This record gives sequence, structure tokens and C-alpha cells, in this order.
Amino acid sequence: MKLLWMLIILWLGQPVVQADEIEKVAAAARADLEQNDFDSAIAKLEPAAASHPKSSALWRLLGEATLMQADALASQGISATLIVASYRDAADQIGRAIALEKPSAESYALLARAQFQGGQIPESAETAQRAVALEPRNVAHYLMLGGIRYQLYVEDQGNKELLASARATYFQAIEVDPKSTDALNGMAYCDAIAGQDLKAVESYERSLRLEPAQSGVHTTVFQILGKDGDYNDLVELYARLLPDHSESAALHYYRGYALLSNGQLSEAELAFFTAISKDESYAEWVRPQLAQAKLQEAQRFIEDDSKRAEKLTLAALKTDPQNDSVRQMINFLGGKYFTMEDNAGGADFFQKVVEIETENADWWNNYALLARDAERYEDSYGAYKEALRLNPEDPRLLNDTALIQHYHLKKDLAEARRLYKKAIELATAQLEDPFLGDDQRGELEVALEDAQTNLERLDNKGRRRPRGGGR
Repeated sequence: MKLLWMLIILWLGQPVVQADEIEKVAAAARADLEQNDFDSAIAKLEPAAASHPKSSALWRLLGEATLMQADALASQGISATLIVASYRDAADQIGRAIALEKPSAESYALLARAQFQGGQIPESAETAQRAVALEPRNVAHYLMLGGIRYQLYVEDQGNKELLASARATYFQAIEVDPKSTDALNGMAYCDAIAGQDLKAVESYERSLRLEPAQSGVHTTVFQILGKDGDYNDLVELYARLLPDHSESAALHYYRGYALLSNGQLSEAELAFFTAISKDESYAEWVRPQLAQAKLQEAQRFIEDDSKRAEKLTLAALKTDPQNDSVRQMINFLGGKYFTMEDNAGGADFFQKVVEIETENADWWNNYALLARDAERYEDSYGAYKEALRLNPEDPRLLNDTALIQHYHLKKDLAEARRLYKKAIELATAQLEDPFLGDDQRGELEVALEDAQTNLERLDNKGRRRPRGGGR
């Protein structure tokens, strides 16, 4: 009979494993599993289990390896059919091990997970209950059973008894470990699904007191307390939590978001920057949100209080200089000064802008133009030099900078001559580009003509006003 069994094994293409080699194979497989090399472990264990079908240790180890393999397939998004089949193979192998040994809670928990992942939900619930019965003080078993029972509810929507059963299981978990945030969150979620918002928030608050950095819990609480657009209760929740967790960056951040949602902009800003002071990584999320809030506030005052709109927009720019919406608002507000021909006011505005954002050539140019027309020539000259620093090969800027020196300030004429010549040289070269758009070509032609005329007048000491500096 033994010979027949060995022949069958050989026919299947699997090596025969002798009894004295079992422990060696198992040890080698465990070493593979420690390295997450489940494929190698399975290749060793399958023939060993086939050779010794009554070895619970081999079936258990094979089940663990197959479960790891199934998890890997699931993480890779492989065919759902193949994934389910792998989990069911793992469940079958672990089930064989349990049938051959005195069952343990650990084995039942492992089997319940394989069954659950393999879509055998009712069976996994029964198995998880056995784990709970063997280890009634192990909170992990209750958490698993609670999750399984909730899934039974999901698959039978409307069955309130199943939802209540899941909640009761999480409640038992809390009795076993009152500090289990997973248990508190599970019970809270069941209450929220059942429409018991106050109970849900109460449990979520207990959970946040234990661990304030749970982003998912904060998000859920926001959804519950802010669903009617009233965020007062949310603000009060964070007021209760903060005294015990004043060093929690996460709590300050979410409190800031609650205040922001409640229209308390200045308080929100303080909370946000407190969060950043405790954890710089929050700046990545805080700055865009805060800038957008200031911008929205600014938009409310554009018509009735333009100065306040400007102040808020500048604050938004300081908060997040790279925010595209804020930049668009700066251009809009600045454009109004050009339209109204309020040169002094526009120069003042763009002076404040470039004090915050020093690397924008267009804004320096706007400041220079408005300051020139407001007869603030030194300011204009300084602004043109900054624009040239950022865009040194712009013939228009070269001509306009030289124009201020030549005509208005009447100083550094040699430098003005050099700038005119450079403008002519660059404009001439750039106009040779066959791919220039009509607008670009037109601007270059004007810059070239202006620079040529201005250079001629400078050299001839002409009395007529030089050309350039157009808006």
C-alpha cells in the first residue's frame, strides 16, 4: 500500500518526503515564511502534507503559507476568482489541521479570516465565535467577529438584527478592553449606520481621547456633525478634546478645520499654525486651505470694501504664494488700478505684492509701470531692475529700464545706452524665430522700434520724449 501511495505521488510529479525529513521541511518552510517567500514554502510543504496527510502541523503551516500567498494576490489586484480560490484553499488546509488537533483559538481565528476573505461569510462567523469561546478575554477575536457580523448585515441590508449583533460584539470588545479604539470605532460606526448620531459621536469622542491622530475618525465626525452645515457642535467637540491633548498637532489641525468651516477665520488660522509649529508636515495641507478661505473672504468685499479685499488677498498670498487662485485675484485687483488710472494706488498695491512674492517678473513690471506714471521714478527704476533680474532677455524690459535712466532720472546714461543696444540685439534675434505668435511678434517689433528710436535720441541728445513703457 505504501508503494502504491509513493507511485501516486511520483505520478503527480511531486517529490516524496520521508517521515524523518518532516521537521527539516517544516523548519525550512518557516524560514521561508519569515522572509515572506510563501511560494518557496508552499513548494516544500505541499509534497510533505501529501506524504503525511495526518500531520496537523504541516497542514497548518501550509494553510498559513497559502493565506499569505492569497494576501499577496489580493494586493496585486490579480483575478478575483483566483484570489477567492486561494483563500478557500487556505481555509481547507487550515480546516484539515484543526480536524487533526485539539482546536485552539488561534487556529480558529486563522480559519475565520481565510473563510471571510474567501467569501464564506456565515461559516467565518461560526468559526470566529469558536475563537471567542476559547479565549473570551482576547479583544482581537471580538473585533474579527464584529467585522464579520457587520459584513453579514451589509449582504442582507435592512436586517437590523444583524447590525445590532455587530454592535453588541463591539460592545463586548470594549468590556474586555475599554481602551480599544478599534472597538469604540466599530461600535460608533454601527450606531452611525443605525442613525444614532449622538451615540456614535460619543464613542468617537472616547476614541479620540485615547488616540487623537486618527484621521479617519475625524473625517467621519465631520460628516456626522457637519451634515446640516452647522459646525458649532464640532467646534465644541474639539474644545473638549484639546485640554488633554494640547501637544497633538492633529487635534489642532482638525480643530482649525472645524473653526474654518464655522466661519471663524482668525481662530482657524491660529489653530492651523499651532499645528504646523508642532508638526511641520501639516503645512502641506494647511496653507492651501487657509489661503483659499482668505480668498473666499476677500471675494465677498470686492465691490463694497476693496481695501479689505486687498488686505485679505495679500494675506492669502503670504500664506500660500504658489496658489493659482490667489495669483489670479492679485492680477484682477491690480488690473482695476490700470483701468481706473489710479497709478499711485496701484503702485502701493503692487509694492505690497512684491514684498511678499519677490520672484514674479510680471508683478515687478506692473509695479514699475504704475510707479513711473505716478512719478515715483526711483521706485520705478528699482522695480524694473528686479524685473530684469528675473527676465534678463526681455527687450521690452531692457528698453523700459533704460528709458527711466535716460529720460526721467537722467543718470547712468552709459548704462542706459548699453541696455538700449542689448534690447535691439535681442529683439532682432528673437524676431528671426519662424514660430513666433502674432502677439509676440508685435510686442518684439514695438520693443525694437522703441529701443532704436531711444538710442538715436540719446546719442543725438534729442529733446523729444523717448518711447516705451507701454502697458
